[in-house]
Amino acid sequence: RLAEAPEAVPRLRRFILDLAVRGKLVEQDASDEPGLKLLHRIQIEKARPLKKGVTRKTVDAAEVSEDSQLFVIPSSWVWTNLAGIADFSAGRTPSRHETVFWNSGDYPWVSIRDMRAGETLFNTREAVSETAKLKVFGSEPVPAGTLIMSFKLTIGRISRLGIPAFHNEAIISIRPHLQLLDPYLFKVLPLFAQSGNSKDAIKGATLNRESLSNIPIALPPLAEQHRIVAKVDELMALCDQLEAALQDELRSSDPSI
Repeated sequence: RLAEAPEAVPRLRRFILDLAVRGKLVEQDASDEPGLKLLHRIQIEKARPLKKGVTRKTVDAAEVSEDSQLFVIPSSWVWTNLAGIADFSAGRTPSRHETVFWNSGDYPWVSIRDMRAGETLFNTREAVSETAKLKVFGSEPVPAGTLIMSFKLTIGRISRLGIPAFHNEAIISIRPHLQLLDPYLFKVLPLFAQSGNSKDAIKGATLNRESLSNIPIALPPLAEQHRIVAKVDELMALCDQLEAALQDELRSSDPSI
């Protein structure tokens, strides 16, 4: 019956994530460290210098007002925002008029069309040169394993770099202050990026640094985050099976597909 509904499986995937971020997908455990204490640990880590004498370049977290809280969360959770739990930075696009910057094969360069939502990225259509690295980016490529998310045109598409790479200015690299937050953010950040305070920005098909910083995020206890990620993976695998079954059914009814 579900399969007969329009866009059935994508809607089911969205519903699963909606339950996850509201604290309705897995049970709460009173023995878990509360989200407020976790947020305090994150803030301590955020304030820690990256190395001696070098501080993080961060945007201060703003309090998430009651009006910005998208829904009611369990008492063990806490509302925060992206700036409160992670650093992020946008990329660059070298001048197209300078051929010396492009397609040398030295460093992969990611655009939104290279990204597939929720997947790890191993290949890009274009590459930039050592010259571009030195003159345009002025840094090493973004490390493999880093979360990247689009915030223009296709808002909230998130992938993980499987290779070191640079990326364009429509994509941000996301570095959680506490690395253990990474799996949860990878699952739920797109939903939050497309909701709440982001709605007006989405009408203009872009987010700016301020609206990115203020993306509201419902933060569960860390142990519950692990349970949520495991349950989401389990249910998304079932959605994959349902999609495959639907494709098989379509092929059997129409051999031209």
